[in-house]
Amino acid sequence: ASTTTGKDVKTGEQFGWYAVAFHQPKTAAQWFRLTLGWKPDYEPAAYGLAVARLQLKDMAGVKEIQKIWGKRSERIAGVTQPARTRSSGSRYPRPTA
Repeated sequence: ASTTTGKDVKTGEQFGWYAVAFHQPKTAAQWFRLTLGWKPDYEPAAYGLAVARLQLKDMAGVKEIQKIWGKRSERIAGVTQPARTRSSGSRYPRPTA
């Protein structure tokens, strides 16, 4: 409750990645959208939302995020590319404790 009342973007983002890690993309998308509602320019949440929508096979949703963020975020622009073509190492950030 304190996360939502305090609008803590980093904690909201971590809840999103936690849901991704446990194969709950709908819940993840909800957390990332909520976090973006608190801070619309928070790229990590936009990336997380793109990943969650990709897992949900919501390609229209992924393309919408890419249209908004693609010029500002290389990883959002390339989120639909196979992981092996990216140089970032890990495909998704790991949740922190």
